[in-house]
Amino acid sequence: MRKSVCFSILLVCCLLYVSAQDSKNISWQFALYNSTGNTLNPRTSSEPVTVADGSQFKLGMSCESDAYCYIADEQPDGTINTIFNGTVKSSSELDLPGQNSFFTLQPPDGIERFHIIISSVRQKKLEKLLSSSDKGSCSPSVSRQIIDEIGRLRLTLTPYTEEPAKPVVMGATSRGFTPGLTPDATAFSGASVYVETVRIRH
Repeated sequence: MRKSVCFSILLVCCLLYVSAQDSKNISWQFALYNSTGNTLNPRTSSEPVTVADGSQFKLGMSCESDAYCYIADEQPDGTINTIFNGTVKSSSELDLPGQNSFFTLQPPDGIERFHIIISSVRQKKLEKLLSSSDKGSCSPSVSRQIIDEIGRLRLTLTPYTEEPAKPVVMGATSRGFTPGLTPDATAFSGASVYVETVRIRH
């Protein structure tokens, strides 16, 4: 009986340790760039960036530690396109849609939303839904499911997460981050899951 109790306690401790490791807090930063290299970040997270149809931009981001990354482009009509569905390695920069490539804003006009989800644990449901649009737009029903899942994740976030901020520039680097992204990048830290939405009006 004593062996059984000791084994149970050991098992619970191991599970708690694994759980704590899986949900570790992560720090990351991102920036939107236009084709000339200038940042397009809004002054506040609720304010959309306003640009003209045909404008080109790219997204750069980096994490301090390995993380799961999901990026969904919600068109003004509610259709979802998968931008990224995978992992980001620590101290490496993700450049989307790729080096020397840009996203081009096209009709329908309205507010386009780029949902960026960063997590220390795999979000299996969201990953599965996004994989259905890896080669094009999602169907209306799948698009609604993705938007609902992003909303669900947003509701689970702690209200004590550190507010996004501009990283402090120290020499050629920003404190806490690897060099590469502009000092105007928006930085986040203090949680294990983040849901950030960038709104672009065109």
